[in-house]
Amino acid sequence: MGLRPGGESAKEELGDRTPPTALASWWVGRLTFVGLLMVIPGLLGFWLDSQIGSVAVFGVVGFAGGSVLAIRYLIKLTADQSSGRPKRPSGVAANNREK
Repeated sequence: MGLRPGGESAKEELGDRTPPTALASWWVGRLTFVGLLMVIPGLLGFWLDSQIGSVAVFGVVGFAGGSVLAIRYLIKLTADQSSGRPKRPSGVAANNREK
């Protein structure tokens, strides 16, 4: 199903015995990360605006940049999902037994 941080899909690692709650919590974590990726740069930009006295320039740029980063992450995540084969970085074992 979804790619795990090590590059393995949850189904690939656990086989058919993957609990639905484990997959759901994995997706919740990915989507929470996407939300934070959109919001945090904007908040940092607004903080920087308040420190230097500008009028929401860095805040808007932060939200725009964060949104671009989040969309790129979502595209990569869905591309990895639709390919059927998760893309692992070189040197990462397919499962823990191969390490």
